Amino acid sequence: MFDYIIMASKKDFERILERYLNGTASDQEIEWVEKWYSRLDSPIPNELDEKFLHAHDWQIIQKRIRKKNARTLFYWPSLAAAAAVLLIAVVFIYNINPGPAKSTSVKTSISSVEKEIVNESTVIKIFKLPDSSSVSLHPNSTIRISANFNQGERVVSLKGEAFFNVIRDEKQPFKVYTHDVISTVLGTSFTIKAPSAKEKIIVAVKTGRVAVSSNAGTLGSKKVKKQEVIVTPNQQAVFNPESKVLKATLVQDPVTLPKEDQTEQPKTREIFDEEPIINILQNIEQTYGIEIQYDEAILANCRITTAFLNEGLYERLDILSKAIGGTYRVEDTQIIFQSKGCLTSQ
Repeated sequence: MFDYIIMASKKDFERILERYLNGTASDQEIEWVEKWYSRLDSPIPNELDEKFLHAHDWQIIQKRIRKKNARTLFYWPSLAAAAAVLLIAVVFIYNINPGPAKSTSVKTSISSVEKEIVNESTVIKIFKLPDSSSVSLHPNSTIRISANFNQGERVVSLKGEAFFNVIRDEKQPFKVYTHDVISTVLGTSFTIKAPSAKEKIIVAVKTGRVAVSSNAGTLGSKKVKKQEVIVTPNQQAVFNPESKVLKATLVQDPVTLPKEDQTEQPKTREIFDEEPIINILQNIEQTYGIEIQYDEAILANCRITTAFLNEGLYERLDILSKAIGGTYRVEDTQIIFQSKGCLTSQ
């Protein structure tokens, strides 16, 4: 079976290579480039060579890519003795009918550009990166590690879902490319969900801070500017590929944050006796690292007696709301708590 990719010029060919190297290529383009390179390791069929292809010096391609600060392209030992193939026809045809796949749960392939890890199992697999950071790769997910990793920048690309626990290195930022979104950190832990280019991309932070940005693009005839948000624990960045909107929100189930001398989430048992509700709201803010907006003057006379025994964030807010007849709502990364107040202390 054959696939056809139609190009107007050599520029189109080079642009696909650039997108492949910086992690912004589409799934079809990624497959196309990898199939094209894999053919260089074996003789090209004569009929294709005569009809569609001409040989050019490989160093010319490398020189052009280096001018644009791209990483070095794939290089096989046998390539030094062979001329590289550069598309100059308007149609490039390649065979996409691979041989039988080996039955393995995790596939790893290495080239001079990147190392690719695919988790084909039904369980999460944990891998160590060259800088000792770890990646918990979910089933049916793929991560690509740059060959230049740990040389000024730590760059990987992800398709699927993974949890990253990144070793802090202020001199070498850690970047994860996922379709139209780039997540940049110095040292932190976070989860990225990026099933496909058509589905929402979610970056949820467990510890530290993550800068999440989306590429500039178009939405119909309208130009969309590059966007960026900073997300912290219990927050997530959500990119909608349909509306091209990047937004910071709270995660679905916020968790209590460990203190500086703790490595795990603390189990909480807190008792409040005739405590001002403002103090309890401030306690919740510190426990979850989430900002709560309220009117101090209206709540000044409100006091309650209650206890928290490992309830979640929203269960605690429900208790407070019922106690004084208040309400709350989530807006982006903060909570708005409202009440008519208390005439006398309760």
